[in-house]
Amino acid sequence: MPDASSSAHVEEKPKKPHWPLWIRLVHRLIRETRKRKSKKQPEAPSDKAARRTAWATVAIAFLTLALVGVSWLQYQEVEDSSDIMDRMNRIYRTQAGELSRQAEETHDLAAAAKAQSDQTKRIADDSFTQSEAALTTAKTGQQQFEASERPWLFLTVKLHGDDLIWINHQPTLSLDMSVRNVGHSVAKDIVVWGELIPINPDKPQSLRVAEARKRQEERCFDEKLSSSTYGGMDLFPESPPMPITSGIGAPPQVVAANTISYSYPRPYTVVGFYVSGCLVYRSSFSAKKYRTFFGHALCRTPYLLPNGQLQYDIDVPDPGFSFETDANVPAKGFQLCGDDVLRNDAN
Repeated sequence: MPDASSSAHVEEKPKKPHWPLWIRLVHRLIRETRKRKSKKQPEAPSDKAARRTAWATVAIAFLTLALVGVSWLQYQEVEDSSDIMDRMNRIYRTQAGELSRQAEETHDLAAAAKAQSDQTKRIADDSFTQSEAALTTAKTGQQQFEASERPWLFLTVKLHGDDLIWINHQPTLSLDMSVRNVGHSVAKDIVVWGELIPINPDKPQSLRVAEARKRQEERCFDEKLSSSTYGGMDLFPESPPMPITSGIGAPPQVVAANTISYSYPRPYTVVGFYVSGCLVYRSSFSAKKYRTFFGHALCRTPYLLPNGQLQYDIDVPDPGFSFETDANVPAKGFQLCGDDVLRNDAN
């Protein structure tokens, strides 16, 4: 009877591997084929069907293995592509982060540049304000200097004593002017201008005055006025008054445009006049032009009747302001009046 120690040395039979069903089926078919060939027996239909089924199974198995291999390769390719995409995403994220940092730095630089520009603008604005203030102060000082040291011309005007004479439908008369410099410096390039301004005596007085004043200012502010006959004279403050005698007139076409016609007791026309003019000059330290204006109405002088009433030698609605055209008037028959209707000031 064997003991326990000897039974321990009994070799155990190795276990057969457990193959899958389709492998065992293939092995069986191979064994049957070999057995049949060794016996040279014809293949039974059932065996033939089984064999074909087995080979089809094997083919399907290999095809399945091939598909699995292809799928595995595709999977590996997808995995590799995924890894590449991951690396590219990391690179893109890194680049995006770098671009973001660069954008932030650029934004900071732009903000700093804007702050510096704003500071520069504030400095420029402050400088401009200071320069404007300095310029205003300088202009004020210059104006104060000019006001205290500039020349001032004072003008008196009266009739020369000649008749109002008509020559070729153009009225003419003479003026005596006296110019004094009441300022503190020499008046240079003195220009004297004067003229008769024909006015329709039938118009309202306010309209007549407005037209005459407009003409006066247009002529006195005309830059071509320096071509006057009495241009280019100088007058010092300590000099005696400068006498000027000037003949003035009015163009015939302007006279004709402002006449009124009457038919009784005979056909005749009448017109009114303003005597207007100015002096234009400058100082020795500035090119700025100064002006002294004068303006009067030309009025008829009435005569006294024995009954004490005043009478004009013309029978019209406004006899004191109306003159018959082409009819000379003696010097005693007219005078300057209404010195408040036109400009008689200085600037």
